[in-house]
Amino acid sequence: MELRPSAPTPKSVDFKCILSAAIKWNIALVFCSWNDLFMKNSLHSLPTNRRILIGLGLVFALSGLFILSITTFVKLSNIEDPYSGLNISIFTFLCFYTVLTYLVIVRFGINKIGRESLREIGWSFNNWQNEFAVGVFGALVSAMSLYLFGFLLGIWTWQDFYALQLQYSFDQRILFLLIGLSAAFIEESLFRGYLQPALSSRLGIICGIFITSVVFALYHLKFGPFAFGGKMILGIIYGVMRGRDNSLLRPAVAHAGTWLLIGSA
Repeated sequence: MELRPSAPTPKSVDFKCILSAAIKWNIALVFCSWNDLFMKNSLHSLPTNRRILIGLGLVFALSGLFILSITTFVKLSNIEDPYSGLNISIFTFLCFYTVLTYLVIVRFGINKIGRESLREIGWSFNNWQNEFAVGVFGALVSAMSLYLFGFLLGIWTWQDFYALQLQYSFDQRILFLLIGLSAAFIEESLFRGYLQPALSSRLGIICGIFITSVVFALYHLKFGPFAFGGKMILGIIYGVMRGRDNSLLRPAVAHAGTWLLIGSA
């Protein structure tokens, strides 16, 4: 998704209702994954080549789910721009899409077919305060990197970039945060949690990070110089933060934070 100004939604939003629903939704999602998160390493790992093929297949499946879901939502809701602001329809769709992709990609794809638990792909919360702080720093680096990349391509000046950020409404910022949290969990589980370690095991950590970032950029189906190059830059930053065996909390916080800061991650 490329950065662009969007008109604020004229509808009022009951944030108490939305926040209450969001809390219940996240609690349900955590408890749904509780056994997988804390299970022992009792499953036999698959061969590296098979893990790579499964990872690439899941990327293709996730891309298809996104296209199908967003197309259906736009037709049923008559909302031309899903990023125009937060309302109940968009929030409901986001919850549905997150749960759907969790069940298909993470639960069925990674846990069942890929035979790896959430803990095994990197979701651990030991020393979470430091991991969170590193993630916040990563979000700032990501946002600044995208600004510099756009500046070098002649897309904007500092004044243009700053003015663009001011045009986003408060509703849109909340929406970006919710999208970022969803993307951080699903995409980081797949790309940095499952695919990158498999590629790194076969090709080495540098090639693993680079190829994962290319696949990450291709997955977003935006092939302009800024859109594709920007996703590659983000993929490399998130991949470096993940490294060989760092917690996924680092790139996940950076991923969600980038969405919150600039509206694109």
